[in-house]
Amino acid sequence: MAKKREESKREKIELRLEHQFPEEFSLASFANHMVVQKDEHDFHISFFQITPPLIVGTESERREQAEKLQSIPAKCVARIVVAEGYLPRVIAALQAHLERTAKAAESELDNGRGKSHDKTA
Repeated sequence: MAKKREESKREKIELRLEHQFPEEFSLASFANHMVVQKDEHDFHISFFQITPPLIVGTESERREQAEKLQSIPAKCVARIVVAEGYLPRVIAALQAHLERTAKAAESELDNGRGKSHDKTA
């Protein structure tokens, strides 16, 4: 009983988060490919940058160059591990930002920004 009273007397102290980025994160990396792997408790999410190889020349030269390729490199630019219980919050945050972005783009179109101003129609 005494323990319960002691816990109720404790005051909660709220502190703000100070987001800190290591110096190596000063430049953002571009990712256009992702691999998600799952172990017993966590999700391992790897982000990759794929740059298409430079293939030039006539159509037959380009085909020949493409056929010689064994693979296309995918450079890992970031890898994170997310606890299974936290992943729904990550997905919800990404979904909320995606929806806000879509609404903002739609609003810009509705307000005439991004629409063609051709009056010949």
